[in-house]
Amino acid sequence: SAISVEMVRAIRKLEPFGNENPAPLFGVFGATLKNITEISNGKHLRLQFEKDGFIFNALFFGVTLDKFCFECNMKLDLAVALDLNTFMNRTGVSIFIRGIRPSNIDQEKIITDLVAVDNYHSRGIIDRLRLGVSRDEIGIVYRFLSKKEQTEEGLIYQLYNVIGVAKTLVSIDILDELKLISRINGKLSVKRSDKTELSLSKTYNILGKGGENGE
Repeated sequence: SAISVEMVRAIRKLEPFGNENPAPLFGVFGATLKNITEISNGKHLRLQFEKDGFIFNALFFGVTLDKFCFECNMKLDLAVALDLNTFMNRTGVSIFIRGIRPSNIDQEKIITDLVAVDNYHSRGIIDRLRLGVSRDEIGIVYRFLSKKEQTEEGLIYQLYNVIGVAKTLVSIDILDELKLISRINGKLSVKRSDKTELSLSKTYNILGKGGENGE
């Protein structure tokens, strides 16, 4: 149902909220991120969304722009808390983001991909279907990082429906081995643009489609 002043007033009847009576959270699914604005000297974000033709703003406290791993036009699922605000004798609803993720995420698929990556690193087990990357897929990761430095989590979210979690992580390892990217303070960025050969990467030779042991 639509978020409204009446809804929030009804929620307030359940107060006081605390550890034994937590404030309710509401899900907003498939909202398109339209705009990102820094507020309070960059300490917080104001995000604008569109859902079914309705435009709304939501506040994301304690998250800075460099830690925010989503891009405009992405469809996102939100967990939000609601409150009322009054300005110039007009009462409206304030929306506060408590959690955010891309829409249509298949958690089982993500876990399976992460297990495949962990099995390779810890036990040498190769799930070639999930881990085998092509030159084009590695190129996709490189081009994304060329546009903007990213956190690993942010890159995974953006490429989840493009090449998948496992292949994104494998591609990051290959680019790192080739010294094409750097990892600084949890951020990934392009380090240099010199041409190199994928065959110089041990991981590509094992997992790459076209590598020495690839298929």
